[in-house]
This record gives sequence, C-alpha cells and structure tokens, in this order.
Amino acid sequence: MHFSIVFGYVRRRRDGHCVGVRMGIYDRDYYREDSRWSNPFGRAQATVFLILLYVAIYILQIATRGLGKPGLTELLQLEIAAVLRGEVWRAFTYTLVHDQANFFHVLFTLLFLGWLGHQLEDLYGPKEFLAFFCLTSLLGGLAYTVVGALVPQLPTLVGPAGAVTSLFVLFALHFPTRTIWLFFLIPVPVWLLVIGYAVVDVFGLVGGAASPATSA
Repeated sequence: MHFSIVFGYVRRRRDGHCVGVRMGIYDRDYYREDSRWSNPFGRAQATVFLILLYVAIYILQIATRGLGKPGLTELLQLEIAAVLRGEVWRAFTYTLVHDQANFFHVLFTLLFLGWLGHQLEDLYGPKEFLAFFCLTSLLGGLAYTVVGALVPQLPTLVGPAGAVTSLFVLFALHFPTRTIWLFFLIPVPVWLLVIGYAVVDVFGLVGGAASPATSA
C-alpha cells in the first residue's frame, strides 16, 4: 500500500486504484493536540517528581532528627571518610538531602529547579532530563570525593548544587540571550550570568570556599 499527499489529499493506491481522502488541517501532525497540554503537570513530569521528592525527603530529615541515632541526613550525606570506607552510595545520595537548618536554601533551590527544569524537560523529555540530573549529581559527588581524598578536612556535602548548576549551564547553551533580573533590579543575559557564576566559583575553589561538586 502506498500513500502520497497532494494539496491536502491523501491518495491511497491499492490494486492500481486511487482513493482521495480529504485531510483536515487538524489531522496533520503539527496540529495534533499534544496530550501533555491537557495535563498541567504533563509537560514537567520529571521536574514535578524531583520537587515533590525533595519536599518529602526534607520532611523526613526533620522527622528523623535528634532521635538518638543517625537520622536520614547522616545516612545520606557525603562524608569523604565514609565513602572511602565503602559507603559508596553517599557519592549520589548526598544530592537528595539538604541542610535542615537552612530552609530558605531549600526553598530557593527548588524554585530554581522548577524554573529551569520545566523548560529543559520540554526540550529533552522527562527521561533524558532526569538522566542528565542524576548523572551530573553523581559526577559532582565523585569529584567531591576525589578532591576530598587529596585535601583533608573537607566538610560533608548535601544538596543538589552541582546538578542545578549543570542545568543552569545547559539552559544558557539553549537560551543565551534570555534576561534574568538580578536582585529584581539589574537585567543580565543568561550567558553572562553563567560566566560570572563560573568565575566566582573557580576562584572560590582555589581559595577553598567553593564546592568541587558545583565546580565539576
């Protein structure tokens, strides 16, 4: 069976006969409704999943704090000595927990994740977006572990700073001319903000103030 499209008609050729079927404009692929549009969360499934996961884990962190035994934070945070002893899961699970004493850091991290995430997920799809987030989290944890093995007394690491920074860089590659209002006052193009952030972070790493997980 062979199909050809000529001036809005589909000609179906079967046994030498042609049958003309009129195509409506909404029958064409680029006018078909994307099922994600009918679901307000459909276009950011992985992003919404991550935000809800972080909220749930943060609540569990608080609930398991001060119970006389290691809580969820202590079990998942990245401690260099613990990783070198064989608790290798910490090289990834650190990204799931936050500093319990800094609620606003959690809040702004999730707001930033939501703002970047839904736009990048729309480009790559939920599976690829989630894979990128997990991969950069793991690479950040491994980088921190390697540096920590060489530089003694690095503090424990928590939070998805490395992964969110990677999302920011990826966002800048796709939308370099987008403008962000820094402190709600100063318009700054995304590409310039990323470069400035990277420079500050590299100098901070050299001076011992930045996280290798973020710089990675």
